[in-house]
Amino acid sequence: MAGRGVAERRVLKIRDGQASRSRDRLAVEEPLELRVAGRPVGVTMRTPGNDVELAIGYCVSERLVVSLLFPSTRCSCPMSAGRNA
Repeated sequence: MAGRGVAERRVLKIRDGQASRSRDRLAVEEPLELRVAGRPVGVTMRTPGNDVELAIGYCVSERLVVSLLFPSTRCSCPMSAGRNA
């Protein structure tokens, strides 16, 4: 059974020149739009979970923050209209 962030799919495996059908579990990736002060600053692909840490790491690596102190505020924006959840 697949959990959050994991999808189960049918695959074709090839070993030693022999093909066989099987099921496999795959990590699910989704786009994450990052905004600072309401303005979009980037989009990255991510696996579900740990979005806050990913966003902070992105902002640090792109030098979008002026202090190494942990951000005191953060918020999640609802998905844009017309996009699937």
